[in-house]
Amino acid sequence: MEYNHIAILLTENCNAHCKMCCDSRGEVCGHTLTIEELDIILKQIKEYLFAETVGLTGGEPMLYPALCEYIINYDYGRKMKFTIKTNGTIFKLS
Repeated sequence: MEYNHIAILLTENCNAHCKMCCDSRGEVCGHTLTIEELDIILKQIKEYLFAETVGLTGGEPMLYPALCEYIINYDYGRKMKFTIKTNGTIFKLS
């Protein structure tokens, strides 16, 4: 079985306090992937030719718009689709 959707848990941090979510601490205290960690993950995605979609999740990935843009603009060597799971309180990509 080949999987075509890969999710990246970008951060454990979140700015919300949603009762139904295990990552809703409402504070910035968890781990967020570094550029070095992302490069390792993105290289693996590039090499996995079945991947068509990269999903960004967390915590709240939009706390780190520069990292989201880095993932979206990475050279995968092919066209990729992207999803972002967000609480919608922060949304600004330049």
